[in-house]
Amino acid sequence: MTYWGVLIPDNKRAGVYASISTVSAATDGRAALVDTEAGTTSGNSLLKEVIIDPASLMFDYVVVKDTAFTAGIGDTIALDGTIATTGKVITIGEEFTPTGTSVYFALTDINGKVVAKSAEITPVVKA
Repeated sequence: MTYWGVLIPDNKRAGVYASISTVSAATDGRAALVDTEAGTTSGNSLLKEVIIDPASLMFDYVVVKDTAFTAGIGDTIALDGTIATTGKVITIGEEFTPTGTSVYFALTDINGKVVAKSAEITPVVKA
């Protein structure tokens, strides 16, 4: 964790203190928690909710893929693929068709930089 602040001691001389963590910012300590429900069409799943942990992180895109993302936190991924290739950008409330029994999600910024990733998810699919 990183702590920072402004310190003004009794003698009224301002100072700045900082404590920088030794944990790399690129570690996978960030998580995307995803909820799905059955879609309206057979074989489809609907992205119901996305929660990012820690909650202070912001994201622009939700990308779904059938296999695990090889990109780590801070790496850039393509935003123009399919579920079976580099990943497909979807929105909350949108349906998608998984080609396997599990999917993975990545949350990215507007440039495709990975902010958080999910673990393997078994989506709820309409029979």
